Amino acid sequence: MFILAIFAGLVYAWVVLAVGCLSMAIVSLFLDFHQEFMAVILTWISYAAVIIGGFVAGKRYKRRGIIVGGTVGMVYILAILAIGSLGAGGMEGIASTGMLERIALSLLAGVLGGVLGVNLSSSS
Repeated sequence: MFILAIFAGLVYAWVVLAVGCLSMAIVSLFLDFHQEFMAVILTWISYAAVIIGGFVAGKRYKRRGIIVGGTVGMVYILAILAIGSLGAGGMEGIASTGMLERIALSLLAGVLGGVLGVNLSSSS
């Protein structure tokens, strides 16, 4: 059940990320955004996706929101790092102090979503 909750959370997170990126791509066709602004918006879309994924996992598992949500956040960011390393020429291309911040924030976003999911599922 734990693995299924994690998987469901990750599926939701990837769907939210895909919809968010597609929406930004469509909007950018009509509006001229600065590249740094787009990067910030896409980063926040990614964090929102992790929060939603953690929420779904916590709601399905109904307990241990910190662990379930944190696992969603870690698996999500590790997948992002793995995909990014393919295009960046290995892990050296993506390693930075900013990446440590993104890992920590993704973990915290997943934990937040997991805790909210558990607490809101137990009240209904």
